[in-house]
Amino acid sequence: MVMAILKTTKRRSQSFRNEETWQPRFRVTLVSQPERSTASSRWGWLRPVLAFAVLVVIFGAGFTLGRSREAISRTPPKDSAAALEPFWETWNLAEKHYVGRNGAQRQHLVQGAIKGMLDSLGDQGHTHYETQEQFERYAKVMNGEGHGIGVRLRLANRQPRVLSAM
Repeated sequence: MVMAILKTTKRRSQSFRNEETWQPRFRVTLVSQPERSTASSRWGWLRPVLAFAVLVVIFGAGFTLGRSREAISRTPPKDSAAALEPFWETWNLAEKHYVGRNGAQRQHLVQGAIKGMLDSLGDQGHTHYETQEQFERYAKVMNGEGHGIGVRLRLANRQPRVLSAM
């Protein structure tokens, strides 16, 4: 490949009045650039393919890592047996000595234990437990299917108190 480079130089000339003026003089120089080897043009497709493959691997790794963190383990932690001994002792005593025990009562105990565990975190505004029915009621309200003025009330000393506005 040949490329032309235009260079300008200025030369001095004498005019008829003995004044010096500058006149541009142009010179064209031909410079040849080295040709690309046929080996590099033959493998020129490899760089974009490798870049795409690296992007796919990074995306796949991020997706897999994100999915693995979303999975909730249903097996208890290895060191939880000693910490939960008082819980299971109380559970067994309630099962053995509580007069009105039945299957519905057991479900109520499980939900109460979960609610108590989350309430003990102290994160009242953000972490809480809802049963399936409570969640469905909340979903109806959020979808605009609820009725009322949009506040939660509690009775204290036979007086209604506003807990929160929805």
